[in-house]
Amino acid sequence: IASAIFWGVLKATVGIRVSEEDELMGLDIAEHGMEAYSGFVKDADVESSDTAAAASEFVNQ
Repeated sequence: IASAIFWGVLKATVGIRVSEEDELMGLDIAEHGMEAYSGFVKDADVESSDTAAAASEFVNQ
């Protein structure tokens, strides 16, 4: 009960979500200022057709 009250107050005052920009950039960079996996290339704006097809097939199962 206490944790529900705590999270309710936190959500109503400062919020409990990060900005969409920070979410797309990655929380490791937004929160810590560095990449967790250096050398791992992430491009949130690009999605290959193979990835999209595999994802939709997985969701539709």
